[in-house]
Amino acid sequence: MENTPNNRVKQIRKKLNLSQKQFGEKIGLKANSISDIENEKNALTNQNIKLICSVFNISYDWLLYGTGEMQGDTAFTRLNNEEWKTLEKLIDFYLEEKEKN
Repeated sequence: MENTPNNRVKQIRKKLNLSQKQFGEKIGLKANSISDIENEKNALTNQNIKLICSVFNISYDWLLYGTGEMQGDTAFTRLNNEEWKTLEKLIDFYLEEKEKN
């Protein structure tokens, strides 16, 4: 397997222990679109690159060129899947309360 940006998308998804559906939902794509990217049937768009880097705290240079570290070391990058779900629920609750006021 060649080390391309498309293959690095799969590496990110696997490291985060997300299905193609879960990964895609976080960046606004369907599972089949993620599959097509990972299997190099579709190229990564600039918008998808920016979203992946932003949402998953991925280094732009790592995603495009394979240089440097995959992720920066922040508190968010150390969260496991269950902790992310809890954080998302907390944010959803906050937004719902904000809309009420």
